[in-house]
Amino acid sequence: RWTGQAHRDSHADGRSGGITHDLTIIATGGLASLTNPQPAPPNGRAIVNVPGNAGVNLTISGLEISGAARPGANPNGAGVSPIGGMNVTISHSEVSNNGAPIGSAYAAAGQDHNIYAGSLTSLTVSNSYIHSVFS
Repeated sequence: RWTGQAHRDSHADGRSGGITHDLTIIATGGLASLTNPQPAPPNGRAIVNVPGNAGVNLTISGLEISGAARPGANPNGAGVSPIGGMNVTISHSEVSNNGAPIGSAYAAAGQDHNIYAGSLTSLTVSNSYIHSVFS
């Protein structure tokens, strides 16, 4: 289930313009798996790719997020990629095996990610397991 209002402006290339209201995604009855069955995430970036506005809260609970990697010259993918000055809370979740594949220049440089957090206002992780990037 998800709560809150999420307004997404679409661009011509299918990218989201971002969420403008708080968004909560909660799995009930066990972990809900969000995996990447393709060679690359459908959006080319991450399994959970949420551009947002400053001050917007994103809450994720009860998710298993795994398998994001892009083939090609820029293989680095992410499990969770919130963008902007958002506040992100991840609880009761597992985020694993997301990032650059073994043997890539990105993996050799340590540039592989389960969660991109550089542009966030805050990131809170509790009762979760984040581990095992591809490299």
